[in-house]
Amino acid sequence: MMVTGTISLLILNLTLKNFLSEIEYGQYSIFITYISLLSSFGLLGADQVFLRTVSYEKGILIVSKGFLKIILIIGLLSSLFSTLVIKSIYLSTIPYLSLFFISYSTIWILSFYNIFRIRSKFFVSQFINNIWKIILLIILFIIYKVSQPMVDLQLIVSVFLISTIITIFICGFLIIKNPIKLQGQKLQKSTILKLSAGFFLSLLIISFLNLGERFLIEYNIGLAELGNYFFLATFFLFPFSFMQGYIGFKELIHFKNTFTIHILHRKVLNSIVYGVILGFTLLLGSYALDYSNVYNLNIKGNLSVIITLIFLGILRLCYSIFSAAIGAVIGENHIISLNLISLCFILLIASLFFMINLSLIQLLLLFSASWVFRIFIFYYFLVRGSNKI
Repeated sequence: MMVTGTISLLILNLTLKNFLSEIEYGQYSIFITYISLLSSFGLLGADQVFLRTVSYEKGILIVSKGFLKIILIIGLLSSLFSTLVIKSIYLSTIPYLSLFFISYSTIWILSFYNIFRIRSKFFVSQFINNIWKIILLIILFIIYKVSQPMVDLQLIVSVFLISTIITIFICGFLIIKNPIKLQGQKLQKSTILKLSAGFFLSLLIISFLNLGERFLIEYNIGLAELGNYFFLATFFLFPFSFMQGYIGFKELIHFKNTFTIHILHRKVLNSIVYGVILGFTLLLGSYALDYSNVYNLNIKGNLSVIITLIFLGILRLCYSIFSAAIGAVIGENHIISLNLISLCFILLIASLFFMINLSLIQLLLLFSASWVFRIFIFYYFLVRGSNKI
């Protein structure tokens, strides 16, 4: 289900490049990035605290009811504030209520996804997390085939709104068919605050590393260039991101059983080899598509950006190995420390984006430095931790 949903969004992102103007495709890029941020960061890390403090026994969800209320409030306030920001700066032509409902629904979909994860219903959780992507593609395809309207951002957002409404109804039906009982438990405020702060910091950093360059490209270069970058990143960076998630999940389990620096070195080297092979395959495939006029990727004009994206993709594969190792063997206090160090470096790098006019390549290379620095910090803590074992 995850693969189907991801491919649906991939097809949509690539296809819409042919229907939208450069500016509208740039706005669409911002919109999809905004939805991605909400899907991971909409609850400001409270969803991760929920996952680690709740338990599920004999059909009963044991959770702090007070914390549940906090999550609902965070979701509402986060939706109100983020909608105001995204509409004011990027999507002024889209009605506020439409954006707000999409935002709040996205956060609710995230919550339903986590509830079914806790209950070990992994197929259902992936179905909830991906069904809106499939519905969005199907509805847009039907509308275009039936009436062939002018495809613009307004239409896309309207269809997106319909897809989220359908998804929420599906979630409600699944909850009715798989009822849960709530049982209260007490959580100390200090525990909630400590966990929330840690997850908020981690999600803030990884959200910036994964998606932050898009907003910086728009700020430094403009919407049209952002749209072109988003299109190329969808084609060349997405496969690495997909592979990154798989490697991270797989290696986390491995490192929990066995970890040495030698094993870490071997796996990092393997990830680089896999990355080079994947990058070379993507480059050959794109040349074939371009040469045969199946799809215009303008390889010659965008070659420097494409090579930089492949380099960034290889960095992400390496990062997935280090991240899995950190999650498996490093204590919570050390994770907070390395996140604080990473945050300081990222703030320093981010300040340069606003002080200096950069080209797209310069911006991407500087952004890659943030990934390299975080990998270096991870490696330092892993070496120090392994020496104490």
